[in-house]
Amino acid sequence: MQQNYYWEEKHHDEVYNRWKIHTQHTVCQKISRKKRDNEKPKYISEEDWSILPANWATQKAKDKSTKAAKSRTSAPPGKKMSKHSAGPNNFAKL
Repeated sequence: MQQNYYWEEKHHDEVYNRWKIHTQHTVCQKISRKKRDNEKPKYISEEDWSILPANWATQKAKDKSTKAAKSRTSAPPGKKMSKHSAGPNNFAKL
């Protein structure tokens, strides 16, 4: 595979960390969509995919999901629900 981008060695860690955060964000979104549609993504093996629904069905995962959903839709007393206004950018890009 040919490398398409080059940067100075002193920037390697920063570039890698930003790539890692971006990749985790986009892959998680894609998997989340497939989870909602109950479809296996083409890039995940049958063996790995069979593990994910089993993990999502655990009480710990359900509790975490419920807590996150409640947090996303909550607001301090007397205030409106906070709206994310940064668009589709992740925190590292801001």
